[in-house]
Amino acid sequence: MLARVNMTPLLCLALSVLFCLGKFLPAHAQSADQLLSTPSAEIAGQISDSIYDFGPLDQIRVRVVTWDNTALAFRNLDVVSGTYVISTEGRVMLPIIGGVDAVGKDATALSNDIAAALKDRLGLSELPSVTIETAVFRPVFVLGDVARPGAYEFRPGMRAVHLLAQAGGYYRASDVDGGRLELETLRVVGNLREIELNLAILRIRKARLEAEAAGDASFELPDNLMHPDGAAAVNAILVREREIFQTQRESHALEVESLESSRALLEREVTVLKQKLEGIAVQVGIMADAVGNLESLLDRGLTRSPALLNSQRALFELEARHLDAENQIFRASQSLKEVERDLIETVQRKIRENLTQLQSINSEIDQLTSRRETQRGVLAVTNQAATLIDEAETNVPQPVFRIARDVGGVFISETVTPDVILRPLDTLEISLSQKEALPSN
Repeated sequence: MLARVNMTPLLCLALSVLFCLGKFLPAHAQSADQLLSTPSAEIAGQISDSIYDFGPLDQIRVRVVTWDNTALAFRNLDVVSGTYVISTEGRVMLPIIGGVDAVGKDATALSNDIAAALKDRLGLSELPSVTIETAVFRPVFVLGDVARPGAYEFRPGMRAVHLLAQAGGYYRASDVDGGRLELETLRVVGNLREIELNLAILRIRKARLEAEAAGDASFELPDNLMHPDGAAAVNAILVREREIFQTQRESHALEVESLESSRALLEREVTVLKQKLEGIAVQVGIMADAVGNLESLLDRGLTRSPALLNSQRALFELEARHLDAENQIFRASQSLKEVERDLIETVQRKIRENLTQLQSINSEIDQLTSRRETQRGVLAVTNQAATLIDEAETNVPQPVFRIARDVGGVFISETVTPDVILRPLDTLEISLSQKEALPSN
């Protein structure tokens, strides 16, 4: 016998979201007639991308770092670093290099283009490090049976149900107590999704830091890693963390290599100077003996004083060279000690940074794990109340989600599911239609 089903609008949405996540609600909360139609190829073909491509009116934050071979340190290129808006023509205007095409490129591609342009314009020996992040995204729009229709800032990975939550949920004029329960369900589901997402990011980042601390050449995904958006989202995080791992590994290796080269040069300089000092010392001894012999011959009248003066002058010059060589050895030894101290500090600083970040991440993971268990407990209680409402209600408003999107210059409107991934400038229309109660046998 079929059960009679009637739920308030937000509970219907919450249960649909939980069905998509596949983790928390029992099977009776969904029935086959609640599933919305799937998007067409024009829209479905675009919602699988997990990498964000820039478009007009996006605001991006650019940071450029170059290696200074003279100072043996990284320097910020402040004249280029800053926040910029991508123009309606699809270009971002930067100091020194001018306009760079940005539309349709992700952060990695645009960073590479800017780095190549800076290298050519400034005559650098190697590519600078260019980091780009989105400061302000283009908007998305929502209208229809929602509490607060309008424009909202886009976020990568945003789904239709997230935009509905930002817009205050479904529009309703009554049912205050039921509305509170629905809002609590949506809030807890959203919190759980956010916690799972942050846990996935932190666990991958922890694996990267542990590999850096161990001196490994790479790192793999942790076991039993879960992400609300599936394998594609996990892979995107892994790619980003591996890029960071490789960049930091190369930067640290370059810094250590430079200091070791300086140490080797100074050690060779000290060795050569000591050999030079030994040679001068031998010459000083010989010349001192010669001066002593000339003084003895002069006392007996067997030589002239000019010969003695010349020998004494040569002895003074050798002694001065001997003193200069000692000073040079002292200065080179001091420089060698400073380089060795810098080398030790560079290695120890990297170890301290890794340990500090690992401690912070472990603490965050523990806190998120505790929050996740708390939210699951809250959801279980809310779920029981939702089951009671499910049994008591007899008429269910059915939400219908439609997306209007510009696809290749053609404006397409399609019915989609609540978990469809949005793109910038999408217009989401949500409508509620009353559905007849299912007959009971």
